[in-house]
Amino acid sequence: MDNNPVYSGVTVQWTAIVPDPGVAIEARTVLSDSDENPMDGFDINFERPFSSPYPIVICSAYDTTMGVPLMAAPYNITNSKFTISLKDADGIQCLGDLQYIALVPPQNINMYQEVALNAQYQTYNSDKEVGINLTGNADVIMSSAQKDTVAYASAAYNNSSTKFNIGIRNDYNNTVTSAWTSWLALGFK
Repeated sequence: MDNNPVYSGVTVQWTAIVPDPGVAIEARTVLSDSDENPMDGFDINFERPFSSPYPIVICSAYDTTMGVPLMAAPYNITNSKFTISLKDADGIQCLGDLQYIALVPPQNINMYQEVALNAQYQTYNSDKEVGINLTGNADVIMSSAQKDTVAYASAAYNNSSTKFNIGIRNDYNNTVTSAWTSWLALGFK
């Protein structure tokens, strides 16, 4: 696989959420030189356990030594922790700076004043069309995918207020079937 950076023709989606006190959400950066030392197969503990046994967790990671993004995905998710899969573009286990967001999606997609939110964790095939129900456009859809504890590249495309496609690829850029995928769709009002 070509590990050269791409500087054009790439869509980057990001979000920042400032939750009301008491909302079940956690967003953190865990640095590779910290005591937690996120690496492939390492457990990441939440700062406070969630009330739901299975929060939605979405991850991204970066190798500061090589200056490249990594494939990152959670597995073995519980209310108090998850295990991280970190692979480079060649599928080799590695160490990296990890960023994640974990949340228990509210039943009411319009719970937040400024944003409508949908989230899910289930298996998908590459390029599957996923139905959602947002009030307004899906401004940001983030995802993580893994199969058999191996992280894959994952991203949403063709976003609308009612659907999107989930792209999932392995380290050889091949499509994947039945990958466990976490996604978070946000529509800003």
